[in-house]
Amino acid sequence: MDAAETQTIDIGRYLRILWANAWLVVLTIAVLAGAVYYWSNGQPKVYQASSLVRVFDPSDPTVSSGGVHVDPIREVDIQVLYAQSPEVVAEFKHRMGKAAAQITSTAVSGVTTADAVTISVSSGNPKLAQSGAGTYAQVYVDRQRAALAARFGSQAATFRSQAKDLQTQIAGLDKQISDLQPTDASHVVLQGGRPIVVPESDQLRNLSSQRDALASKYADLINQAAQADVSSSNRQADIDIVQPAALPKTPASPLPLRDAAIAALAGLLVGLGLVVLRTRLRERVTTTGDLGAAAPEMPFVTAVPPNHSRFRRTRSPSLDLISSADGRLAESYRTMRAALRFSQLPEDAMVLLITSARASEGKTTTAANLAVSLAQAGEKVVVVDCDLRHSNIHELFQISNERGFSSVVTKTCSLREAVRTVNVPGGAVDVLPAGPRTTNPAELLLKSGTTEILSELKSRYRFVIVDGPPTLPVADALTLSRSVSGVLLVVRAGRTRTAALRQANQLLRQFDAPLQGAVLVGAHHENTYGGYYDYPANLGPMRKRKHVKRPTSSPPSKPALSPSLVTADHPSVNEEKQSGSEEKQSGSEETQSGSEETQSGHTDGPDKPVERQDQVRG
Repeated sequence: MDAAETQTIDIGRYLRILWANAWLVVLTIAVLAGAVYYWSNGQPKVYQASSLVRVFDPSDPTVSSGGVHVDPIREVDIQVLYAQSPEVVAEFKHRMGKAAAQITSTAVSGVTTADAVTISVSSGNPKLAQSGAGTYAQVYVDRQRAALAARFGSQAATFRSQAKDLQTQIAGLDKQISDLQPTDASHVVLQGGRPIVVPESDQLRNLSSQRDALASKYADLINQAAQADVSSSNRQADIDIVQPAALPKTPASPLPLRDAAIAALAGLLVGLGLVVLRTRLRERVTTTGDLGAAAPEMPFVTAVPPNHSRFRRTRSPSLDLISSADGRLAESYRTMRAALRFSQLPEDAMVLLITSARASEGKTTTAANLAVSLAQAGEKVVVVDCDLRHSNIHELFQISNERGFSSVVTKTCSLREAVRTVNVPGGAVDVLPAGPRTTNPAELLLKSGTTEILSELKSRYRFVIVDGPPTLPVADALTLSRSVSGVLLVVRAGRTRTAALRQANQLLRQFDAPLQGAVLVGAHHENTYGGYYDYPANLGPMRKRKHVKRPTSSPPSKPALSPSLVTADHPSVNEEKQSGSEEKQSGSEETQSGSEETQSGHTDGPDKPVERQDQVRG
C-alpha cells in the first residue's frame, strides 16, 4: 500500500513538472516542425518514376543447374548488383545524352516476392523521370540478354567444337575399318557344301567399338549445343519489363507535411529531453509535496504565502507583518509561533537559528517576522543578526549598524549598548544587528564570545532568534548550530533547488544540529490558507477565485515600518509597559489582533503609517 501511494505521488509530481514545462515542449515542437516545413517547402520538387523488370522465371527448367534449384533471393540480389554496375550506368548515361545531367538520382531495389527488380529514376522534370526509368530498364534488359546470349552461346560453341573434333576422329576410324575389311567374297568359303563367313580380326572389332563410342558422344554434344541455344532463348525471354514507368503526377520530394510531422515527433522527444534536463539542472522546491519528497525525514512547520503588497508598493526592505494586510501571511507566522511555543525545546528559553540552504531564500525576513509575531503574542524576544557577511536585519528594522554583534565579540562595546529596542504594532522587539564587518567572520563566530553572548541573551529573553548565514556557501551556520537549542531551515518556493535542500539537510544532520523543521516561504494558495481568507468556504481550493477589488490607498512616501518604530539603546526599555501588555495579550488571537491596532496607534490597517513614539530611558 505504501509503495502504491509513493508511486502515485511520484507520478503526480512528474505530471506537475511536465505541465509546468509544457510550454518548452510545445515551443520545441513548433520550432522544429515550422523550421523543417519552411525548409522542405523551399526545396526544389523532384519527381520519381519506376520500372519493374522481371529477372528470371523460377518455373523455367533452364534456371536449374545440375538439378539444384536457384535461390530466388540470392539471384535477385545478384541482379540488383548487376543493374548498379558501372557498365550499366555508363550505357544509361550514354543513351540519355545531354538529358543525363538533369537526372537527380537513380536507385535499384529487389522485389524477391516477384523475382524482379525495381529501377527508379528521379528528376525535376516528370517526363524526363519517366523516360529515364524506361531507358535504364531497357539498358539493363538489353545488357542482361546480351550477357545471357554470350554465356549460352559460348557453351553451345564449345559443345559444337568438341563435336567437330569427334567427327574428325570418327572419320579416321571409318577409314581404318574400311582398309581392314576385304573388298571381294574371299572371306566366304564352302565347308561341307555350305558357305561359311570367315570371322573378322580383333583389330577390326576394336576399331568398330571405338567408332560407336565416339558417335554416341558426338550425338550428346550436338544435343547439348542445341539445349544451350534453347536455354539462351528462354532465359532472354524471362528478362522483361513487366511494368513500364508511368508519368509521375505528384513530386516524390519534398513532402512538407510529412517532414513537418516527423520533425514534430522529433521535437516531442527533444522537448521531453529538455524538460528532463531542465528539471535535473534546475529542479526546485515549489510545493509542500516537493519539500517532503526531497527531505522526508524533516518535519514541516508551515508555509508562508508571498507578500505581494510589499512588492507592489515599495522595493525598500520592510517587514511582511507590518507592510501587508494579507491575513494569510499573519496566520502563517502564528502557526510558526505556535509550533515553537509548544515544541519540545527547553521551556525556560529558546535559542533558535534561522538558516537556509543558500542566500536570498527568505531566512532574514522569516527571522524578523517570527520575532514580530512572538512580540505581538507578549513574548520577550530578541533578534540577533549573525550573518556577518551579508547583514540585513538592521535594514528591516531600520536601525543603525554601527554597533552590533561583531562589536560585542571584539569587546568594542557592551551587549547593553549594542541591543536596540524597536516598537512594532502590538509589542516590542529587541534587535542585535550584525555590527561592522570583519575581515574573518568565520573565526569571529568560533570565538568563545559568541557562546557567551547567546547565553547571556538566553538568560534575559524567552526567545532568541538568530539570523544565521546560509548553510552551503559557508560553514558559519554549522558553527552556530552547536550553540543553539533549535534550527529552522527556510526553503523558498520556486528558488531553492532540491539538491541544495538535500545537501543542507544532510550537513545539518551530520553536525547533529537540533533541526526543528522546515518553513516553505513564497508558497502559493494550494499550500496556504487562501481558501479561508480569500474566497467563501463553500468554494474548494481547486475552484478559481474571483478577484475582489479592495479599496486602495495612496502608498506612503517612506517605508511602511519607519513611522512605527521606536528605538532605544537598552534591551529592557519600557519593561513595565511591556510586561503589562503581556498580561493583556494572554487572551485569544482575535482579541489580540484587535489590541494590536490599538497599541500601534492607528485603526486604518497595517498599511498606514503609525506615529513615532519617542521614549527616553532615564
